[in-house]
Amino acid sequence: ADLDDGPGKGPSGLDPIAEQAGLHELRAARWELALLDLHTTERASMRLALARLYAGPLASPERAVEAWIECLALDPASVEAREGLLGELGATGDPTPLIGALLRVARGGGPSRRAALVDLAKLASTRVSMPGLVVWAGRAAMAMEPDDDLAELVAQSEPAARDEESRIEELRGQPESLAELAGLLRSRPDHVDEYLAVLRALLEVPGEHRGWQRSLERVLVREDRVDELVGALERALTRDPGADYERVALALALCLRARGEEASALRVVTPLLFTPAAHPAASGMALVLAARLSEARLWARALLRLAAPLSSEFRAVLLAASAEALLSAGDVDEARSVAEQASRADPSQAR
Repeated sequence: ADLDDGPGKGPSGLDPIAEQAGLHELRAARWELALLDLHTTERASMRLALARLYAGPLASPERAVEAWIECLALDPASVEAREGLLGELGATGDPTPLIGALLRVARGGGPSRRAALVDLAKLASTRVSMPGLVVWAGRAAMAMEPDDDLAELVAQSEPAARDEESRIEELRGQPESLAELAGLLRSRPDHVDEYLAVLRALLEVPGEHRGWQRSLERVLVREDRVDELVGALERALTRDPGADYERVALALALCLRARGEEASALRVVTPLLFTPAAHPAASGMALVLAARLSEARLWARALLRLAAPLSSEFRAVLLAASAEALLSAGDVDEARSVAEQASRADPSQAR
């Protein structure tokens, strides 16, 4: 779905304009959608490219972290993804992204499973204090191959792991202690169902939900519970997640597109094309989906939103393309209005 594949349009040479104008969100949207149809190795490479795009030109560290998680889960040998997640741990002190990626590798089986379990045990012992994870991962690794050093590490962690388990038992059934319970359960893959239940309960408590919602999504992705993930994202949108709305809508759109529901994916991001606030990521996603579905009006609207922050020269070209799409869709008045905007943006260009 190239930019110059807009509904009812022939080649217009808009892709070079988009590249020169720095429409990085459009490139990100294309890659996010394209990788759904790729094989594992190709997906890993594209995830890494996305991580670089998010960490660099788009200055979106949170999305870079998610791309690194996906990349490491697909390619456990990726040094760049591992270093990116270790950097996140060093910068924020949050081990959850790296632990989540390693758990996905371990859960997936294959030749990298034992190495991931060993890494988990060592990480949980040396970089963070998660004795229950040390014991769980260490025992799982030793079940595959005996290891004296690992056995010693597990033995050292067992008393603290028992204390952790006792504290978990104490906190059960105490609504005021849900946050502490979630903090303990996040490192316990042997309690995943309970952790999910606690996260869902926290989402019902009045207050800021962004962190709990993100944790819930990550666990559902890790456990490959796609239907539950879609439901969790849909519920989040009905709760009006505020500043997190665009991220949640994009995540849901990608889930729906992965299930082949392109029209539903477009419907999820469409409201963001009509809000006062700029939503460039959603606009990029809507543009690509609208092109694929030959939705001329929405394609034109998304292009209008992407054009807004550009220099007058680039904005004029994209506004003219939007006007042409609107005209082809029979929306004459809106096409005329947008064409006039294009002329005002750069009167020097004849159209």
